[in-house]
Amino acid sequence: MLVFYFMSSVLLVIFFDVDALIPCVFKTIFHFDCLGCGLTSAFIQLLKLNIKEAYQTNALLFVVLPIGTYVFLKDLIAFSKS
Repeated sequence: MLVFYFMSSVLLVIFFDVDALIPCVFKTIFHFDCLGCGLTSAFIQLLKLNIKEAYQTNALLFVVLPIGTYVFLKDLIAFSKS
């Protein structure tokens, strides 16, 4: 359900500019950005092919995305072998 919510929220932002994303709890409580703040916004900009805007939003995306893809594919291959 969480993945469905995330994907539908991202699609709403991309196509209709409707922000239905969950706000950052850390930023809400402490009133400053954490390292993860803006990852979803950067991912949305990357999906729109705005690479410069994605990098300016949160450069950590370009570290997290390749590592996450590697881990996902590694687990998928291990799962398919078993």
